[in-house]
Amino acid sequence: MKKYILLIMMCVSLQSFAFGLSGLGNMNFEKSPSTKQTDKESNKSKKEKLLKEKAEHSRKLASKN
Repeated sequence: MKKYILLIMMCVSLQSFAFGLSGLGNMNFEKSPSTKQTDKESNKSKKEKLLKEKAEHSRKLASKN
């Protein structure tokens, strides 16, 4: 009886391991066009925010001198 239980446990663990590996292979899925668009918009807004911060910082430095 113990042999059967061990055999079943080994099969279950091997299956979960195989499914885990196949899941890792499918991580690189293609994004939908709407998601790509929102990513572009968020990247644009981040760049604009960084440019504004740099401009403010350079103005502060210029006003100190």
